[in-house]
Amino acid sequence: MFEFHVSRSARDRYKFDASLFSLSGNVVFADLQASREFAHRINEARGADRNPESAVSPAALNAMALIDEALHALVAEYRRRDPQCMQDALSFLSARLGADGLEKTLLQFADRFPTVNVYRGKLSASEWLQQ
Repeated sequence: MFEFHVSRSARDRYKFDASLFSLSGNVVFADLQASREFAHRINEARGADRNPESAVSPAALNAMALIDEALHALVAEYRRRDPQCMQDALSFLSARLGADGLEKTLLQFADRFPTVNVYRGKLSASEWLQQ
């Protein structure tokens, strides 16, 4: 299952730890209420009632998350057609960054843009990467 990655700092700032969207198989499950709640929390924190230009639209969050999920589906199809593609990509990056550099980069991403389970402490970033 893939999730829409929300930065840890945004989750902390807006006190939001839910999953907005997830992809399982060929079906996208959208939680429209979660998207509305996330937009509401952002807008409250930004004072959007006093500064409407800083408001975030739930529809824009939905659109962004759906684009993210479409890209996940595209990569899944690419992987189906070329099962070695991800390993090839990791090899390419490892050759340029070094094994330690690649590991550090992946861990930083998983920590800074955690899945819900990583954010909630149910998995470490390292454990999530091993899945």
